[in-house]
Amino acid sequence: MPALRKPHRVAFLVPDVTLEGADVVHEHEVALLFWTACIEVCQRHPGLAVYDPESTPLYPQEGHFAPQHAA
Repeated sequence: MPALRKPHRVAFLVPDVTLEGADVVHEHEVALLFWTACIEVCQRHPGLAVYDPESTPLYPQEGHFAPQHAA
């Protein structure tokens, strides 16, 4: 049996989301939702190595929570 290839390591940045109207106050939360969804979908891919969202601590930024080095 041939050796398995090592998975590619990938990381996801929090997307820059723009909402309109009354939903503007939820831009950071929507961005985190997309970020978490990308991570959870790619974790199932056999050729990718992705950190769990739980292993990425979130910090308060401007009244919202985001990964430490997110813009």
